[in-house]
Formats: sequence, C-alpha cells, structure tokens
Amino acid sequence: MQLTIGRMDIYHVVGTLLLTFGIEWYTDNNLMASKKLPFGFVLLFLISNFCAVGYLIFSVWLAMHASIASQSIGTRLLTSFARLSIPSRRELDQISVSVTPLVDRFLAFGQKAVS
Repeated sequence: MQLTIGRMDIYHVVGTLLLTFGIEWYTDNNLMASKKLPFGFVLLFLISNFCAVGYLIFSVWLAMHASIASQSIGTRLLTSFARLSIPSRRELDQISVSVTPLVDRFLAFGQKAVS
C-alpha cells in the first residue's frame, strides 16, 4: 500500500507543479500585447495551454483520489480483515481436544529411546 501512496503523492506534486506553470503562462505572458507572432499562433498556444491545464487539473484530482483510496483500503485491511478475532468463553468451552493419543505417542517414543 505504501508504494501506491508514495507514487500517487509524487504524481500529485509533479502535476501540481506543472499546473502552476500552465496557469502562470496565462497570467504572465506578453503574447497578446506583442505583435511579433500572428494571432493564429497565439490562439493555438492558448488553446493548447487551456487543454493542458484541464488535463492537469483532472490528473491532480485523480492522483489525490488514488492516494486517499489506497490509504483507506490499507487502514481497513489493518484494522478489520487482517486481525484475528478473539474467541468468547463459550466458544473456548465448546472446543474439546483429546490429548490422550498425543501422550500415548510420547510415552511410546520415550520407551523406544530408553530401550
């Protein structure tokens, strides 16, 4: 479980950094103000950046969901499924184990070793 959580946390950090870069391109660019590039190239850049930002938002969201889901499944496995149940007193009283054959076998083994 820890491998999945760690991997999703790394995806989350990298996706958040890339998302920050993509949003920063929107707010800190001079493409619209400068007339060096034709409007078609600027429009193509803005559309592709918009698609990248949408993809990265979705990617960060799914990485966060996968990390939380993996953590909760791991916690559930540790608390309920992997823990042995403690028998009640009545269940212990219902168990009847006969140790007589085992004692007889040890006594026969001991007699063989002595003789």
